[in-house]
Amino acid sequence: MTDDRRAIRRTFRVGRFTCELTIPLLGPGVVAMASAEWSPSVPERLSSSERATYEAEFARALAQATGKP
Repeated sequence: MTDDRRAIRRTFRVGRFTCELTIPLLGPGVVAMASAEWSPSVPERLSSSERATYEAEFARALAQATGKP
């Protein structure tokens, strides 16, 4: 797992699931992979509103990680 001082961590609800998203902070021009851990299990599918929630939270975390609004 990534060192907390070098990553953005965001935990949020998506329907009955909880998602913990981790995005490493590696610097400009560096490619990194975000990781999503789901609880109690990885959902087989998301409703349109659940997908919208996930995408909005992912966008917020990515903006925070890149310093872009």
